[in-house]
Amino acid sequence: WNYIRKALADEIPAAYGLCGDCYYYGLGTVKDYSQAYYYFSKAAISGRYEAMMRLGDMYRFGQYVDQDADMARTAYQKAEKMINDSWETAFVAAGSVYERLGDVFYEGIGADINFDRAYQMYQAAERGLVDQIRSGDQYVKTHLEKVQERLEELRKSIAKSNLKNKKTKEA
Repeated sequence: WNYIRKALADEIPAAYGLCGDCYYYGLGTVKDYSQAYYYFSKAAISGRYEAMMRLGDMYRFGQYVDQDADMARTAYQKAEKMINDSWETAFVAAGSVYERLGDVFYEGIGADINFDRAYQMYQAAERGLVDQIRSGDQYVKTHLEKVQERLEELRKSIAKSNLKNKKTKEA
């Protein structure tokens, strides 16, 4: 906490996100979603895509804010835009953002269900999460497993749909 407090005093944007994580998960402090929201907001304004993603989670699950699927989807899309617009994050494995965008289209979170888009997002998530694991982030292994399960479900669904379409055309 001492390092984070010093970084906050120096107004280092990454510190806002780290502080938000501490309050969000209760790391070294009590879990406090109002403080997490405050620090994630400050970090997101500073261009931290991870913080924007966490704000999306807070809207998705109704943590401190009212549950709002549209706001969750919008936050996830803004996080993706932050990744795409910044050379600093161009090489960062952003699998978690793409996982959440896959969920948006797979589950219909603030958007129509669209399995093709979900599949695209989960493919990007899989690549990013594998990169994160290779760089030492073992925390995301369970996320990778979920993404791979969803991809397999979607592959089977797409194969069934293609087979059904083929039979219809032949008849």
